[in-house]
Amino acid sequence: MLKYENRYQLYKFLIDDFGFIKVDEKYEPEHFGNFYILLSGKEFLIQYINDRSFLTIEIASKTEPSNWYALSFIKDFLYNPDNINDNEQDLDKVKRVKNLNNFLRNDFHRVAELLNERNFPRTKQQLDERLKQQFTRRFG
Repeated sequence: MLKYENRYQLYKFLIDDFGFIKVDEKYEPEHFGNFYILLSGKEFLIQYINDRSFLTIEIASKTEPSNWYALSFIKDFLYNPDNINDNEQDLDKVKRVKNLNNFLRNDFHRVAELLNERNFPRTKQQLDERLKQQFTRRFG
C-alpha cells in the first residue's frame, strides 16, 4: 500500500468521491523511494508525503495554502481535542494511514467545514491553541 507503484490506491477515493484533482507529484527513487502527491479539492488541499518509508497526510485550507496540518491533528481536534497527536505512535504505518483515510472518507464534510474560507480563521486559532497546550503539558 505504501509503495509508489500503488500510490493511486491512497487517494483514489478523493478523486472518485469528492472531485479532487492531482496537481503535483514527485518521486525520488534514489532517495529511499521518497514521494509526494498534492491534490486539490474545493475547500482544501491534501498531500501525501512518503519520506524514508514513513507516510504522512497533511491538509491545508485553500485560504492559507502555506499552512499545513497533519491530518491526525485535525482528527484529534474533532474527536480528542485535549490530546492532539497522542496516539499515533502505537499504530503500524499501514494501519495508521488506513485509519486516517477512513476518517477523511467518513468525516469529509466536517473537515471541509473546518477548512472553508469562513471557518478557517477560527479553526486555525483553536487548533494552534490546542497544539500549544499539548506542547506545554509535555515539555513545559
